Amino acid sequence: MSKQFTLNVLGEFAVYRDMEPVLLPPSCRRLVALAAVKRRELHRSWVCDLLWPGSPPQKAVSSLRSALWRLRPLGADSLLVVRHQYVSLAPEVKVDWHEALALHEAMAVIDGRLAPAGTHPVLHRLLRSGDLLEGWPDSWCAAERDRYRAIKRSVLDAPDGPAQRQVTHYAVPGSPHRPGRLQNDNAGCRP
Repeated sequence: MSKQFTLNVLGEFAVYRDMEPVLLPPSCRRLVALAAVKRRELHRSWVCDLLWPGSPPQKAVSSLRSALWRLRPLGADSLLVVRHQYVSLAPEVKVDWHEALALHEAMAVIDGRLAPAGTHPVLHRLLRSGDLLEGWPDSWCAAERDRYRAIKRSVLDAPDGPAQRQVTHYAVPGSPHRPGRLQNDNAGCRP
């Protein structure tokens, strides 16, 4: 029997295997959350730089290997796909954030009007949930958190008539991730 993993990143971070909670060590939580938020293959050296920024390269690589290994005894190694130099979230893992994004992008227009946001359970949860990776101080989740907030505002502010649902700018004033900054938050990601 195959295991179905569900990952919650809206509000409090949680992992479930077949509806049962799985408690991950902190380094594993950060690695799985990063893979879920970025939604693409991540180069191992980029992951090391992001998750262990103050560590020497050898120590960061060792920490990544350790985090990957620690998933096995928990039966959670299938959360990630590990290829030679890349790590990504397994495609069959359900993520509340991904579901909310997909629903937001495909929000139905009925009779020329947007369906009310509160009528769909996933969008309703999006509106009522806490922040993306709530309480996490890591700088790597700031850009996606800003995107989440912009989407949440666009759903709340949706007019009754047909409207563009595209969010063109995710960073908020004062954000370290606003345009013009040199930091490339997706530098280690494959398109």
